[in-house]
Amino acid sequence: MGMKRGFTMIETILVLVIIGVVAAIGLPRLDAFKYRSDGTAVMIRSLLMQAQREAVVGQHDLIVSIDTLKHRMVLGFDKDNDGTVEASERIRTQALPENSKFASPPQPLGTSGLTNYGAIYAEGLKSVSNMPSVVFRRDGSVSSALELYTTSVLKRAKDFRVTSVVQATGRTEFLRYDGKSWVRQ
Repeated sequence: MGMKRGFTMIETILVLVIIGVVAAIGLPRLDAFKYRSDGTAVMIRSLLMQAQREAVVGQHDLIVSIDTLKHRMVLGFDKDNDGTVEASERIRTQALPENSKFASPPQPLGTSGLTNYGAIYAEGLKSVSNMPSVVFRRDGSVSSALELYTTSVLKRAKDFRVTSVVQATGRTEFLRYDGKSWVRQ
């Protein structure tokens, strides 16, 4: 018969203390709100790219409304291209991720000619169901150049993101605010 081998209580406690010290050193550097803010910007960018793709493939206008009060976006599939979304036409709603919201930026991106609508900067917005809206057209363009600003519930400067859309092409990108300027991602 051999002896049973295992860890003593002191060895187990020592390992747990070492793991705790390493975690205490590493965890403060992990900023979950930074990653959530990035995720929100990526989600908005993906949604806008989907809207453009759907408009081109389906050959109909797609109305994207921004509900800044409920922190969500509403996509209306305008199949008959009449500028409104009727009850018979499809609607898709996408809420911002938890702990994210639309908000006025500490400093706008600075695209010339855009009007300040708070968390939204645009050349001119259409109103659909009392929400500011843009229209993705069948050719891939959008009715207005657009900048959508989001942040975390903490509203720290470094949590601000902007998703911008070029009017002529519908091309989207997102940038991160580093506290002084906007940085491309």
